[in-house]
Amino acid sequence: MSLFGGKKSEIYALFDISSSSVGAALVCVSEKALPTVHYSVRLRIEFQGEGATGMLRTLDDVVRKLTTEGGPTLRKAGVPHETSISFVHMSAPWQSSILQTHTVEKEKPFPFTEALQTEALADCAAQGGQSVVVATLLNGYQTAKPIGKKATRTDIIVLCSKIEASIATAVRKAIRGSMGKDSLRFLPFSVVAPHALLSAFPHEHDFLALHISGGASDLVFVKQGLLAGTAATDAGADTFKKAARGSGVSSLAAVSESEHGIIDKERNAKLSTRLEEAKAEWFAKMHEALTTLAAGSALPRVLYLFAEPENLSFFQGLLNASEIHGLWLSDEPLTVVPVSVNDFEHFVLQSEGQVSDPMLDALSFAIPTH
Repeated sequence: MSLFGGKKSEIYALFDISSSSVGAALVCVSEKALPTVHYSVRLRIEFQGEGATGMLRTLDDVVRKLTTEGGPTLRKAGVPHETSISFVHMSAPWQSSILQTHTVEKEKPFPFTEALQTEALADCAAQGGQSVVVATLLNGYQTAKPIGKKATRTDIIVLCSKIEASIATAVRKAIRGSMGKDSLRFLPFSVVAPHALLSAFPHEHDFLALHISGGASDLVFVKQGLLAGTAATDAGADTFKKAARGSGVSSLAAVSESEHGIIDKERNAKLSTRLEEAKAEWFAKMHEALTTLAAGSALPRVLYLFAEPENLSFFQGLLNASEIHGLWLSDEPLTVVPVSVNDFEHFVLQSEGQVSDPMLDALSFAIPTH
């Protein structure tokens, strides 16, 4: 079920910004029907340059398509064509997140108040971040509605997310300049992934979620249905794409083809050497990120993988390599679940002619109301 809320049909503009592409969708949400994607677009970030230049150029192109192509599509469908709010999912390296726990403990029971929650959120705000309460524990027990209840100890778990001020300002300007002066909210992978996956896979309460883009990857640890950890690393798909191009191969997809003799022997030998070096680098960085998540608790054996469709099988194989297994102290393979266009089909409708996009679909029914 969508967490958008609302008493009438509204249009939301959703943006997914990673280090390799920018995607966006115009979604109609009402209280009587599933969210419907009326228009979506995704463009690769072709110009890399320094900093966020390439990303912002691509975002401008995506926003332009939303207005010139998406607007007429909405009017043709007979739905409202002015957006109510824009949600922006930014993954690493553009956005970073950490979990913080604010604890208050006294000898005698005391009531939980809104002031306590405000105080917990203030730490993140003081650091220039945006915060959301992940869970509230009273005397060690999760409590959905803690206001007014008494305890001798309260633990407020807060997710604090940060975006470099100049990048946040540029993104707001690009979107509001064409989409109107609607409200805009930023969301990290650690907010979107847990709700989307818990809804789509209700039988799993303990899992990892990994989002691999070009220059970076985001990791999320969910334990007993709650966010338990988050990490990021610059171990992305570009590590292998550079190895492929440096060996005279055009793309990452050709890496697996080389194992079947499709590439000539000279290129194959060169590629094998560069690929082994790239694997060693990727394993070391991913191992470090996973170790960070494993510091407080044993890692679950189920991992949901978000990546570009053509790269899913490649990374699924890497995640079952022995270099990764060591973290689980077991030779048993992990259950790596590639997230595909079919996983959210029962939660999101696609209007005629629209192609499903897993991350945009996850956003369309997983946007919280905070």
